[in-house]
Amino acid sequence: MKILDDKGYKDYYDYIPNVLGVDEKVIFKRKEYLEYQAGYEITQEFNGTFSFDFYNSEKEIKNGYETIGLLVVCGYIYPISIKRICYYETSAEYNILTVEEFENLSNFSFWQIKEIKKMKSYFYNYNEKMEEISKKLDTSIFIILDIKVLQGQNKYKIKFLNKIPLLKDVGFGKIKQSMEIYKELYNYFLKQNPSDPPISVDNKQKIVKAGFDIKESFRHRK
Repeated sequence: MKILDDKGYKDYYDYIPNVLGVDEKVIFKRKEYLEYQAGYEITQEFNGTFSFDFYNSEKEIKNGYETIGLLVVCGYIYPISIKRICYYETSAEYNILTVEEFENLSNFSFWQIKEIKKMKSYFYNYNEKMEEISKKLDTSIFIILDIKVLQGQNKYKIKFLNKIPLLKDVGFGKIKQSMEIYKELYNYFLKQNPSDPPISVDNKQKIVKAGFDIKESFRHRK
């Protein structure tokens, strides 16, 4: 996969093409901000219940608040902690929650945690509708700040964070190793040009020949 970034930013999986080789047919154009023409809100229909009251899950902290948002990567949904100071997006901290961290949430009230855990069945799983949204936004990675159900309809109004994060900046390495997320990104963009077979995680021979230690390179590298 060829990774293009106009700003020259690097994520924790960017070194992998140097190991496996660059597939010029599969291109990942990394962007810093959303460019959706309708702004940062869209209306999306979901099958079944997709309810999550973000504002009821907010917890006041000094000069701001803490809440839970949704990080979407290649159609997979992950819970993400948002600590915002002075209510400005640019001063917020975004950190992915592991399964253990999510299960042991304690810095919210009982009712807030109950509200947050309504989304439990969606977290860490693929969601076809989220991939549809990715196509609308033209990005494989985005953060959802708010979801509101439209009364009397099976539709939801979704608000997004304007900035598209680097996965290393939200601690995504805690969730998936560099090779695993690289494979998911590669196969996501491969769908746009399906002439080549999907990439396999098991590329041990190429990795070793390139002088990398598998355990060190793909388990711990950030």
